[in-house]
Amino acid sequence: MKYIEQLREPMWGNDFSNALSYFLDRWHPTDPTVDPYDHTTVWVPGKYAYTGTLPDENSEFNMHDASYLRLKSLDFGYTFTNRLTESIGLKQVRVYFNGYNLVTFKSIELDPEHPNESWGNLYPLSRIYTFGLNIKL
Repeated sequence: MKYIEQLREPMWGNDFSNALSYFLDRWHPTDPTVDPYDHTTVWVPGKYAYTGTLPDENSEFNMHDASYLRLKSLDFGYTFTNRLTESIGLKQVRVYFNGYNLVTFKSIELDPEHPNESWGNLYPLSRIYTFGLNIKL
């Protein structure tokens, strides 16, 4: 999957405020005008990554494995036995948990379901947790 705005042009115009930590505290060439693809280029550690020429949009440099595993929804509940609940004067007791967007295992910092045409204008996914208790008297 291609993530043009975040991975191809993360610090365009020297704007470091929205760059992923993936790009910060990285190496850069000693000479900013040198070809970054030349094997003789000398690289040094630094505060910000190289922000020189942009590689071709369709090159393998811009292609990232966006494989992921996401636990999108989980429902779990338990109804206590009548023998147990009647001993405390209740007909039925049920406890439950519901969760949405609980966890995502991924190899990139971005949301793998990020639509390519949104240009990064997305809020992070929300996690929702619901705990409940139903009691019948």
